[in-house]
Amino acid sequence: MKRATLFTSFLIAGVCSATALAQDGNGLTVDSTVPLMGEHSGPADPAQITAVDPTAFYSNVTTSGNNGFSAGGTTQVGSSLVTTMVCDDLRLGTSPAVAHITGVRFSVANFDANTVSARPSIAFFQDDRVGGGPGTAAGGVTFSSATLPPSSASVLASGPLANAIDVPVDIANPVVWACQYFDNNGGATGATQAQMNNLGFVFFNPPDLGSSEDVYFGSSGAGSPASNPMGFFDNFGGPPNPIANIGWELLNAGTDTIFRDGFDG
Repeated sequence: MKRATLFTSFLIAGVCSATALAQDGNGLTVDSTVPLMGEHSGPADPAQITAVDPTAFYSNVTTSGNNGFSAGGTTQVGSSLVTTMVCDDLRLGTSPAVAHITGVRFSVANFDANTVSARPSIAFFQDDRVGGGPGTAAGGVTFSSATLPPSSASVLASGPLANAIDVPVDIANPVVWACQYFDNNGGATGATQAQMNNLGFVFFNPPDLGSSEDVYFGSSGAGSPASNPMGFFDNFGGPPNPIANIGWELLNAGTDTIFRDGFDG
């Protein structure tokens, strides 16, 4: 039995529109809204992404599968409620010795019928774990709390990261493990355990730049950027079920600014 809750329909009894998120205080903006299961009450605002950022070296944010799944498994860590961590294998479109990440796009979804405020975190790992999977921690970012409207899904874009994240890769097999989880900031966001369990991610497939296998890694406990997280590999059984590829775009934009429409200059 899979730990993650698969949302092949998006709150059938509720509102199905993908409402835009407000701009986050830590350089996090909404780059696009994503309809789930093809249900949307009006034009997306902002519109769905249609082009790869010119500074990307991995990109999978234009081909929404119109469904997603929740991280779940929320537990108390200190004063915070923290979800489990979900990771995807990103095989880069180029073969650098080091993946130099200066900005990102990533998907978030709120499968709850209520507005939920939470902090999204991202973390990156080398593909050097014994037996495969996320191994040596390379760094990550915890963003400011974001207000997630009910029944919504979006692709978020960071501004230039305060500190670029360098992930050593095998040139012959350039894989980076990209991971996401959420917390309620020591209870300051007001999100309950049940609401935190309804936060998750959106499937996109196929990638526009690079590739990814039909597998995700889920942590056994609360999300953390520490090396060699305990967990398991899984997918959703293959077609006609969703392919386990999550929306990610990795950017190396130098000192350029990443704008809302995905172009930089």
